[in-house]
Amino acid sequence: MTRRSKILLVDDDRNARTALAELLRDAGYDVATAGGEVQVPAVLETFQPDVVLRDERAAGHEAAWVGDTAAAQHVLMSTLDLGFGIGAPWVKKPIDLEALLALLARLTR
Repeated sequence: MTRRSKILLVDDDRNARTALAELLRDAGYDVATAGGEVQVPAVLETFQPDVVLRDERAAGHEAAWVGDTAAAQHVLMSTLDLGFGIGAPWVKKPIDLEALLALLARLTR
């Protein structure tokens, strides 16, 4: 049996977080969620993600826990067009699920 890739989903929008987590689980990923940056350290005590998928509004406030996810790929979600040069993969909100799943497949090979 192959190990399912682990995704930590960080988004303060409960409805968006819950819906996306369910879609990712349906796609075969092991998903843990956090409603904000302050919840992440507690999640990381028992969950070591392969990918951290987080809302861009959370970016820049992760100094307390980012070292604990250094081995993970980080993907930003944003309503803005982030373009090139941000140093991390990103997806535009509203999420195109097929594009996100393709990106996650590449990152978790």
